[in-house]
Amino acid sequence: MSQSRYVIDSIQFDWVDGDFECPVSFRQGIIDAAMSTVWYANDEDDVVNQITESAAFCVSSVQLYKVPNRF
Repeated sequence: MSQSRYVIDSIQFDWVDGDFECPVSFRQGIIDAAMSTVWYANDEDDVVNQITESAAFCVSSVQLYKVPNRF
């Protein structure tokens, strides 16, 4: 199965991981990085897993869409 391309419209993270909370000054950069990336994945769950791994914080909500294949 070939992977599809996905882009993020909006995203929110759970900024607390155990006893660590992401500093407010880093949050927008993490959001911007997730939203400016074209994610290649098998399905939407795979996208969420990739973003969580990349950001090191769990995705609490996301609006994304699949980029249609032209050919």
